[in-house]
Amino acid sequence: MERIDRGRMSSRGVIAVVVLVCLGSAGQALQAQSDDAQVLSAAIAHYSATRRNGSQLPLLVIAAETVERDRILLGRFDRAEAPEIPASTIQALRQRNAKAQPIGDIRLPASALLVRDAIGMTRHVTPAGAEVADWSPFTHAYPGSQLVQLAAPAYFTPGQKALVYFWAGIGPEGIQGWLYILEKRGSEWHVTWSESPWIA
Repeated sequence: MERIDRGRMSSRGVIAVVVLVCLGSAGQALQAQSDDAQVLSAAIAHYSATRRNGSQLPLLVIAAETVERDRILLGRFDRAEAPEIPASTIQALRQRNAKAQPIGDIRLPASALLVRDAIGMTRHVTPAGAEVADWSPFTHAYPGSQLVQLAAPAYFTPGQKALVYFWAGIGPEGIQGWLYILEKRGSEWHVTWSESPWIA
């Protein structure tokens, strides 16, 4: 009888540890999701502010879906570990963006608009099944506007330090990729480092 009780106690202990580990992982995922909107809002606000070269800003059209992993281009950050961004954070960025996800409730500057299927307005599939760039539907709908597509952030430190990848452009020949590192100070996220890994 004593052996059976110990066995039960041991099983309960294992179950308790498994539940705690699962709850811990779920808690981290929920923390990341709750931070995402604030982090992406801060990144868009920073990018919008850097475009100021007069009182009138062209409209920023923010795609309402995140960049998929295969479309994240990181230049030198993919080829070798950079001192600014550990390889583990790059890996986390790719894992979080395994597939496109809807952008949550982000705060937008006055010169920005969140648009569903904006990316679909820049591509079409040929009869042979190849996907090709075609920005004419986008430029017709939003003349003079800049399209931005964000990736879901990766976190160096949950709730404290984040990596954001996005690209912005006005057509297939005028696109630039960006990496931002943001840190939380008090209740606000701030961009502390930025670099463009590619320009098309």
